[in-house]
Amino acid sequence: MSNNNHFFDDIAIGASVAIDGTCLTVTQFSEDKITFDISDFTADITTLKFLSIGDQVNIERSHHMYKENGGHNLYGHVERIAEVVEFTATSETYRLVIRIPQDNINIFS
Repeated sequence: MSNNNHFFDDIAIGASVAIDGTCLTVTQFSEDKITFDISDFTADITTLKFLSIGDQVNIERSHHMYKENGGHNLYGHVERIAEVVEFTATSETYRLVIRIPQDNINIFS
């Protein structure tokens, strides 16, 4: 991952960063790149396996206790993949409907 915008200038090896909602651990970094190792299991249950070079991703740094975070906290981790069955725009909002695989329904109960 590129560090061209200096978002990771203060990162450390071992830091947790959410990429498209999946928490990953920084394994290497330099002035212009950040590296994460992804296990087969993590790839299998997330959408990370569909990423290609040049794709844009959502990045969220971990929260630091007692520091301003803009009011945005993360809760939990990516557990599985669900199918999008409806995605419609209505005025200034969107409606997203997903189909939960039967073997994962217990995650949502």
